[in-house]
Amino acid sequence: MLFAFEQLLQEGHSLIVVEHNLDVISNADWIIDLGPEGGDAGGSVIGVGTTKKIKSLKKSHTGRSLLEYETAVDEFNRAKNNLEKVAESSSVYSGNNISVVSAREHNLKDIDVQIPRDKFTVITGLSGSGKSTLAFDILFNEGQRRYLESLNAYARQFVQPASRPDVDAILGIPPTVAIEQRTSRGGKKSTVATMTELYHFMRLLFVKLGTQHCPDCDKPIDAQTIEGISEQISRKHKGKQVSVFAPLIVSRKGYYTDLAKWAGNRGFEHLRVDGELTPTDPWPRLDRFQEHDIDLPLGEIKITPRNENKILELLQRALDYGKGVLKVSGTTGKDTLFSIKRACTSCGVSFPELDPRLFSYNSKHGWCDDCFGTGVYSAEFDEEQTGEENY
Repeated sequence: MLFAFEQLLQEGHSLIVVEHNLDVISNADWIIDLGPEGGDAGGSVIGVGTTKKIKSLKKSHTGRSLLEYETAVDEFNRAKNNLEKVAESSSVYSGNNISVVSAREHNLKDIDVQIPRDKFTVITGLSGSGKSTLAFDILFNEGQRRYLESLNAYARQFVQPASRPDVDAILGIPPTVAIEQRTSRGGKKSTVATMTELYHFMRLLFVKLGTQHCPDCDKPIDAQTIEGISEQISRKHKGKQVSVFAPLIVSRKGYYTDLAKWAGNRGFEHLRVDGELTPTDPWPRLDRFQEHDIDLPLGEIKITPRNENKILELLQRALDYGKGVLKVSGTTGKDTLFSIKRACTSCGVSFPELDPRLFSYNSKHGWCDDCFGTGVYSAEFDEEQTGEENY
């Protein structure tokens, strides 16, 4: 816009504009400032003259804005010069440093700091000299703020973002985690991941994005067909009577009265609770604080070639109720799990759906039976002393 004005002036025109843009006003040869306010409070000439004269008028809003604009331009130019000075350092381009340029947060006096990446760095000094300001209010806050800005709007609404620190620039900083300066409340099994609560997200990451492998064949777990399941059952239980169940609840606490009512309304007189057939009416009061496994009995059938179609129908019902998973119990009473979603492509063994508790050494589902998640075997240490957390 200023370039267009200059072109008109060079051609001999007199140029009069009504403008609020401070960049245009600061470059004007002559200013007529009206006011002092808008509407009925306006209509008077506050000042006439050059930008220097207008800036000297105390009643002029334009003058005060021009002074603030000049200060902002000066700070911008200073920051630009500092950035150019930092950019001349090869360490910035190498990506090996975190660079803080002109930090003025709290009592820091316009300092420049270079912090090597992937190194152990100590910030030291007298109490009140600015150590925590540099570490937490600048480095940590900026790293956390940039991470939060990378999230979508829905996720950001649940987190209060940190304010921008008073610096000209921070270069090369990754997302950060801060451990508070306090006595740790952790126990024997605490790690940096558990203390910072990153471990919960890591376990979810393993469940959602990890590739499960068969512990015997080391083959990736993949889907299988109902025909494949039927073939395995026929091979293992040929000529024998088997019971088919659909797992409804797997190692969860609760009374499950509504589940019993749901099953009863569909004509099921029993549910298998923790291995024992239990009537749906009357439904016993389960231990609320104990984990339960509840299966839906679909029926019994003899594994013979003549019953092939009936076997497939029964298996399909079990898979529908069990959401892709079923259990088969033979004459020994031991269950075999089958899944159309998770099975070894080599040996055909099926696996239950992954659960975040399988990756927690604070849960009996994930800890080692010898050390209970401590990493150290002790004959005197048992499950009750682990402080199990079922999450």
